[in-house]
Amino acid sequence: GQLTDGGFSFNLLLPDDDTELMARAESLGSWCSGFLGGFGLAFDRKTQKLTPEITETMDDLSQIALISLDDEDDEHAEHNLMELVEYVRMAALMVFSEFNQDAVKQPSPAVH
Repeated sequence: GQLTDGGFSFNLLLPDDDTELMARAESLGSWCSGFLGGFGLAFDRKTQKLTPEITETMDDLSQIALISLDDEDDEHAEHNLMELVEYVRMAALMVFSEFNQDAVKQPSPAVH
């Protein structure tokens, strides 16, 4: 899968760029809510610990889940949303790799 290939090919399942900005922002917020919910269900507080980096990332995702656009026509809103999508993508990769280190495929050494 995209998360276990050891690369950065993972992409969020979000509406395409032709969809209005407000709908894409709301979808990103919903994606973050779903990610946090799934993580909460899978996380075992008895056997697992959150690093400070993961805690900060989860806090960030919680804030992004509450996303709202003040002015949909703002010329910077599109750029800001793209940056948030990239941040969330990398955050998901980081969280996955932190808790699934055995599942992430390590590159095989080349045989000559």
